[in-house]
Amino acid sequence: MVSIGQQWDIAMLILPIPIPNAIGSIGIAFGYQYNSSFYQCYNPTYQACFNNSVCDHPSRSCNQRCLRYNELCVDNMTVCNTTNWYYNYQVSQMKSCNGVCYDAAIRKCTNGTIQCINDCSGVCYNSSVQQCLNGTLCSLSQQFCLVKYDSTYGYQYNPPFYQCYNPTYQACFNNSLCDHPSRSCNQRCLRYNELCINNMTVCSTTNWYYNYQVSQMKSCNGVCYDFAVYKCTNGTIQCVNSCSG
Repeated sequence: MVSIGQQWDIAMLILPIPIPNAIGSIGIAFGYQYNSSFYQCYNPTYQACFNNSVCDHPSRSCNQRCLRYNELCVDNMTVCNTTNWYYNYQVSQMKSCNGVCYDAAIRKCTNGTIQCINDCSGVCYNSSVQQCLNGTLCSLSQQFCLVKYDSTYGYQYNPPFYQCYNPTYQACFNNSLCDHPSRSCNQRCLRYNELCINNMTVCSTTNWYYNYQVSQMKSCNGVCYDFAVYKCTNGTIQCVNSCSG
């Protein structure tokens, strides 16, 4: 029989990869120095020890040095700085300008200065996926609406504002933005208490629109009624059949 301790010794002996030691003196993510240096084991298959720092390698190292949280490696040689954590960036489209990282899809380096390729109110953008409409960035598939009125309740915004919208399921009518065609009728947006009859006529309801089935509604002088139980006589809604009023 082999004791538990003996089993552990055997497992340690048959490790296929030797694990070297490193002297750790610098906290790599932020670059601060430890009060006292210490030895640390690391696995050379995915880690490295550069200048007394241990880091993932090659993913977080560059040209024989470890990268900090706000650094990227460009072309496997040049270290450049980022504004935020490195994982917010795609390394494949990053370049270096005087040691500062920039996204080559939306910026360029001119005489050591990073500039926008396309500028929209001070924001750099990629014209192959976005468009600048009156100072607002929208995707190429979107359209633009000057919104002055709330489509649900009808109140007026002060000041009005521009908003991008997707024309596949939204529409801009009379400076209101609403779902289309579900909440629009005959080129206007519907409010919370309105329904659209036969895609042409707007009628008012007592409660929110979702409490009614549009398929069984008609309009009487602009007021919705359920024609299964009501009728419109001389502009007045009356019961088809009445039981005690």
